[in-house]
Amino acid sequence: MARFILIPHVVRVALIFRFLLSSVEASKCKRVKDAAYYLALPDNELLAVAASKSRIGDCYLQKTSPSASATCDLYVKSAFVGNDGDRGWPKSLQDTGTGCVRAPSLRRRVRSCPYANSVYNISSSIAQLFCTDDGDANAVSMLRHAIRNKACNISSSSPQVESCRQGTTACRCDLRSSCPARGPPVILPTTLTLDRIRRCRTSSFFSCDSTLVRPEYRVFDDSGMSKSHQKQVYLTQVNSPRKSKTRNLVLGIAGQQFRVNAMIGDVQVGRLGDASGVTGQKEAYSSGFDKTQGSLRKDISPEGLISQIMKTGYFSLEDTFVGLIFDARFNYEFRKKAKDRNEEGYYKFIMKKLGNDVGTIYLAGHSRGGCLAMRLASRLNARFPKARIVVHNFDAVCTKPSIITSSEFGVTASPIRYNPLNRKYFVYMTNLKERFVNRDCLSVRAFLSGEQPVNIGILNSIFRRFRAFGHLGFVSSEKTEDYLWNNKGITWYTESMHNDTHGRIDNNYHDLAVQHFVASMKLLPCACGTKLE
Repeated sequence: MARFILIPHVVRVALIFRFLLSSVEASKCKRVKDAAYYLALPDNELLAVAASKSRIGDCYLQKTSPSASATCDLYVKSAFVGNDGDRGWPKSLQDTGTGCVRAPSLRRRVRSCPYANSVYNISSSIAQLFCTDDGDANAVSMLRHAIRNKACNISSSSPQVESCRQGTTACRCDLRSSCPARGPPVILPTTLTLDRIRRCRTSSFFSCDSTLVRPEYRVFDDSGMSKSHQKQVYLTQVNSPRKSKTRNLVLGIAGQQFRVNAMIGDVQVGRLGDASGVTGQKEAYSSGFDKTQGSLRKDISPEGLISQIMKTGYFSLEDTFVGLIFDARFNYEFRKKAKDRNEEGYYKFIMKKLGNDVGTIYLAGHSRGGCLAMRLASRLNARFPKARIVVHNFDAVCTKPSIITSSEFGVTASPIRYNPLNRKYFVYMTNLKERFVNRDCLSVRAFLSGEQPVNIGILNSIFRRFRAFGHLGFVSSEKTEDYLWNNKGITWYTESMHNDTHGRIDNNYHDLAVQHFVASMKLLPCACGTKLE
């Protein structure tokens, strides 16, 4: 204390002022994390961030350390410098116009910015996002592109390059667009071999003497799946490389297939098989199969979600297993033991396909297929904590506890969340944080309606309890989109509510699903990937 008293009063005041100033400046940037944080923001929030500069814009005022200032300067310049690689911002978005009330104040603020030269175009770039009625989507897309592709754009002579490669700085080189590599689109065939797991050896009405259609399907015997269920499963292995070469897995699962005439929302279903927007399967796909028929050639729609995902270029047929399950025999009304055994069969089947070096796993499912996809994703997430896992579920329906059913995937009977777009629809809840413990390499999106899935006349009182599920933490939310973040600031779960029917929801949001998948592949760290012990 005595030494401090000897310091001249003016110096003490200067030191205190500097400390307070640095604290204020640091507080302005305390929420600034890295490029991944901004890439994970929903569009409307990213626009708000750009306009207010509360997270990115304020970062250019940070002077806590030379490296921090350089990093912040880099982000601002990356996000708002006003260009997008070699293409440039659309000319239509460059005109701030006299109607942009934000532009003048932003320009004044930029002139006073210590880093004005390096962010010379920040005001006009932000104005682009708000001065056009129809340009927001394009502007957001280009903003995300700029953040991603410029985030690690450091000079090769910079001392930060080596540490950046080691992943020890905020610039996060694992966000480079070359990781993972994006190749040419893969076009799936539209005519495929559709299998059953088991078939009968005899066509006699009184006997069957069943046998496996392929030896590899023995995993379903090993799991305890009943022979009756095996004979009703329909699946196709679109692409199946050798196990040693398989790094990636793409699997689409249709909703429950009813063997009675009924209505799923406003969709008529029948005993020969129902269409699915996830797999691309067509109605009456089981026609032509008799008791002894194990495989038949069947057509699928090129507009199915799995076909669209393969066109993104993030998968190669050389190292990717692609499968479609038309009928998983994972019915709502099955007992818990049967569901667990059937899930175990699919899990064992997947493990037989994946090699020792797992890169990316993509799962998509509708209704009961969505429940199976989420259950499998939870297990694969635990088994491969560093594998890149992306999941899309469309109104996934897992059973809630009742007199005749057990809770599935932690779904509870209460509370419920009403769809803010249609109060007649609601979803049950589960705590997804408990279902997915490894979230650094995980990206899940749920498209929810909450409509009653089944409409069968006098049985409606029974089927009224069948509903999709959402995350327990959003039970009181009135928003149409909600998010969960991991400790890296990346969105690992997105839940959106839609005023749509349960029977159509798997067909109507493929564009959003593909966008989410592409964003996930860009956003999830390149370090994701693990080897089996």
